[in-house]
Amino acid sequence: FGFTRRKAGWDCMRHYEILASGSIPYFVNLSLVPRNTMASFPREIVLEAMSMQGVHFELNHDGNSVDRAEIDHMRFNHSHYFLLLDRLQKWTVKHLTTVALAKRVLRVMGLEEQAWGSAKVLFVVQPGGFGPAATYDEGGNLRDMLLHGLRGVLGERV
Repeated sequence: FGFTRRKAGWDCMRHYEILASGSIPYFVNLSLVPRNTMASFPREIVLEAMSMQGVHFELNHDGNSVDRAEIDHMRFNHSHYFLLLDRLQKWTVKHLTTVALAKRVLRVMGLEEQAWGSAKVLFVVQPGGFGPAATYDEGGNLRDMLLHGLRGVLGERV
């Protein structure tokens, strides 16, 4: 397991980095994530893994991070863990890559896959932040992931 939690918002690159590295996220307070937030995140599989027998995590006093973690290997079903891990890896490749994100956005835009070979997309970026001196980059990760994925699907036509 790799520990993760909400930071500035629910969606965070760390969740996806844990999955991409071949581990299962132990996502503190995952059950509190609003239904339409992180819609592509495999929360049901992760929740199942987190609730396996023998898995014990103690949250700190504020309930937002882990103070103590242990796995009782006498009760822990290793084969089930690896089945869940396999499902998560397949889910990650199919739904959570930058190319998967770009394809999802193109479909939502109404572009059929057969039109992608000639499609062009103008990608306009509005700098984030809160005022002229701000350095906070609102939406940077998702924006950058989408641009990367669109370049993977459409190449130079972005």
